[in-house]
Amino acid sequence: MADSIPMHLTLVAANNFSRQPLAAPRARPRTWRNRPPLEREEWPWANAYTGTAEALVAAGICRMEQLPGQPGNQKTSCTYYQGVSSRRTGAPHDENYMGITAEGKHRFRVVKGLPIEEQERRFSALREAEKARAQARKEEEYQASIARLAQRKRESTAAVLRDQLQVGVDSLRRTLRSCQQGQDLLHDWCLPEGDLQRVLRQVEMLDRAVREVTPIRHSSHSVARLSLVQS
Repeated sequence: MADSIPMHLTLVAANNFSRQPLAAPRARPRTWRNRPPLEREEWPWANAYTGTAEALVAAGICRMEQLPGQPGNQKTSCTYYQGVSSRRTGAPHDENYMGITAEGKHRFRVVKGLPIEEQERRFSALREAEKARAQARKEEEYQASIARLAQRKRESTAAVLRDQLQVGVDSLRRTLRSCQQGQDLLHDWCLPEGDLQRVLRQVEMLDRAVREVTPIRHSSHSVARLSLVQS
């Protein structure tokens, strides 16, 4: 009957073989009044059932007289091995183990051990999951580094191209301003003042456009290089 209880899987790090579950984040504080009568968690080494005394007993997980606080039992926790009360802290955590802890006044947590084979299977699954997460993180970091390198390449290429264009713009500006100052750079020819001012305005607009240019890689560039290599 216990296996039919809705399960809330609690993740535990496989590399440290911790026997305590990691607390799952909750959307809002949960009290004994708004929690389900019975909850089930899977740990690598055990299954844990949390609920009211009535729900635990009705599900066949434990007996009422085994709960903490019952006559002859400790008030907060009890440990059983092969159904017999045991106060040893080093009792094997296998399928014969059961630990019960009071959680407040209204709920209890019952931890029932698993066969060694099942524990190994769960720990192995956790290790594989951790490897997969580590590989995913590594791949994500690699892709991020590739993206950063590509961005730096784009920025450096754009800077070089802007500098090359800027040389031409500056040369044109110097020529026009020399003409404006009456210097003999056009072999006794000159531009009318209105045309000169209009061209200078266009040069300033071109200067601003060059400073804002963002070069992109032409797709035919790689194709041309490939054809050259093949030939």
